[in-house]
Amino acid sequence: MTISWNKVYELCKHVATLECSSIEELLRQLYVKQRMSTKQIANLTKGEASSTSIRWKLRKLRIPVRSRGGLNRPRVVIDINDYASMTYRELMDKYKVSRSSVARATRPFRSKIKKKVGRPKERFRARASDGSAQE
Repeated sequence: MTISWNKVYELCKHVATLECSSIEELLRQLYVKQRMSTKQIANLTKGEASSTSIRWKLRKLRIPVRSRGGLNRPRVVIDINDYASMTYRELMDKYKVSRSSVARATRPFRSKIKKKVGRPKERFRARASDGSAQE
């Protein structure tokens, strides 16, 4: 099914009562300035276009598309000094975020600071000089 973007434009313009001269300007006004979701914009078209079609058109017009998950997650900002002195678990507890959020937020620091990774002592047994394990 082909979509008549002129018809979509007329429907959205009529329902939203906006003064826009093109579909690009209308989508930018609805999606970016009024922060409507693609599903809400699709509902304005009364079945002429789906939310997927609206997302496709936004991408084609080079309008940045938000995630479909509703709320976009807030950006976590972690201090470089905290990263240098704390473990991931401590960072997770301090900033109240998941491990993947800590990993994403600290990615720029990894080349600047090399964290010392030591072996857990309980996993490895000390070896005597003759090769036998010590208890």
